Amino acid sequence: PFKRYKKILRRLHNAWSDISDSLNSYDNSQIQKTAPDILAFKSFKWVDKENSVIFPFRMKLSKSKEKQPLVIFLHGAGAMGRDNIKQLFDGLPVISKIKNRDCSVLFPQAPYGSNAFSAGGVTFLYLNGLKALTEKLIEEHNNIDRDRIYLVGTSFGGGCVWQLIWDYPE
Repeated sequence: PFKRYKKILRRLHNAWSDISDSLNSYDNSQIQKTAPDILAFKSFKWVDKENSVIFPFRMKLSKSKEKQPLVIFLHGAGAMGRDNIKQLFDGLPVISKIKNRDCSVLFPQAPYGSNAFSAGGVTFLYLNGLKALTEKLIEEHNNIDRDRIYLVGTSFGGGCVWQLIWDYPE
């Protein structure tokens, strides 16, 4: 068990180092397009200098000119990482339920470990970054209705939903 624990700690440390090194190469927070797109979900990366976090996300924007809801799906712990794919598989039941609905859908992918949570799991840097990303998306896309943002989560993501509701009741 100790060797496994040590391996996990090393992976978490490496993930944090990679994110810190990457953040230094950017001047400001930004959304970057990446590839490939899957199931009509475009691939992006959110670089958040203010919250010191970088994470990939998938998004499908509503084609409507009128304001539509934004559904944010937060995955379980098994989908953490940087591949920008696992969170879609975790969210397949959600995708199947909303595929014919006119709404925008956001699938962020939480980074591994120490950058996802601070000590004691009280403050989620990732969630602060997700809030900043949501604000940026609302600012850039006139058809996202700020009053209809729906959070859905499984396991780790369910806990994140509660934390976001607590931290940002508005």
